[in-house]
Order: sequence, then structure tokens, then C-alpha cells
Amino acid sequence: MSEQLDQEQQTYSIAVANALSVALDLAEQARIKVKTDPCPLGGGFAAFSDDNLSGFAYDLKSPYFVAVLWQTGDKFLPDPEDGRGLKNCQAWILKYESHHAKWSVEAYNAEIGNKSFAKLAREYTEG
Repeated sequence: MSEQLDQEQQTYSIAVANALSVALDLAEQARIKVKTDPCPLGGGFAAFSDDNLSGFAYDLKSPYFVAVLWQTGDKFLPDPEDGRGLKNCQAWILKYESHHAKWSVEAYNAEIGNKSFAKLAREYTEG
């Protein structure tokens, strides 16, 4: 039984790591867009979709970005700032540390809950 739980946990961890990798790629695309094409807040937008996974990322107040991923077949577009649709998604608030040229995870909706995540996303949007 313990071995089966360990296997399930490992499979889950790999899936989350793969999703985070896609989220970081999207956030990097959005960051590059903001740097190369000055635009209003939220204008640095990147999207992704394949047979299994869809997602987007956009800029919040510098140096923060939000990335959201969901199953491609789902018939909704999640809103990370008001929490609608986050129940069936994985969402991250990511911070780009330019002096180290690296990303860090500030928040993950599965860890802090969808309401707390949406509140934090609004704070990084509104100030």
C-alpha cells in the first residue's frame, strides 16, 4: 500500500513539474514581449495549446507574472484575478529576478487556495 502511494505521489510530482515548466516558458514569453514591445499592464500576453493542455501567462506589476494551465477540452476561460474557473486549473504567480536572471514561484493555487490566489493576483494588478 505504501509503495502504491509513493508511486502515485511521484507521478503527481512529475505532472506538476511538467506543468510548471510550461508555465515558466509562457511567463518568459510574456516577459520578453513586455521588454521588446512596451505595452500597458497585462499586455505582455503569451498563450499555449495542444491536444491535452491549454494555458496563458501575462504580466502583473513588475516583476510579477501570472500563468494558468488547464485541460484543453474544458469549456471555460479561467480568470486568475477573480478566481472564476481556477478550481479546475493550475495557476502560479511567478516573479522574475532580473539581477539573477531566474524565476521563482510566489504562489501556487493548489497550495494557497483559489480565493487567496485571486486576491494576491489582484494585489499585484491593482497595487
